[in-house]
Amino acid sequence: MKRFKLAEFIKNLIAGAAVAVLVFFLGNSRGYTLLRCLSDACFVAAVLLMGTAGIKAAVNDGFFDTVGYSVSSFFGVHFGGPKYKNEDIMEYKERKVEKRRPALNIMLAGLCYLILAVLFLILYSINKPVTTI
Repeated sequence: MKRFKLAEFIKNLIAGAAVAVLVFFLGNSRGYTLLRCLSDACFVAAVLLMGTAGIKAAVNDGFFDTVGYSVSSFFGVHFGGPKYKNEDIMEYKERKVEKRRPALNIMLAGLCYLILAVLFLILYSINKPVTTI
């Protein structure tokens, strides 16, 4: 299994930043404070990245291999010859293992955004004016 790659980590950070910028401007347009917008933006980016990493980890463990084999076989039979003819499920799984990439880069990028979100939330909680009824 391949290990941590800095280039993929940076790509995931950039993708998270793009999501965070969109969420930040959405919150800013609604009149939320700066720290709340930053906390929300980083949290949404963290959830998306870490959720993607969780699904990717499940795929890497072979959780969806049977479904993938079934779908590729179905389309191969009904809509044209498959690229790998006469391939059984075990050969399909062995072929898929070679193409899998780890979810570590995505998980670490999501963790960075989660840490930032928690820091902005703490700062927001400290600076938030307390209102009493």
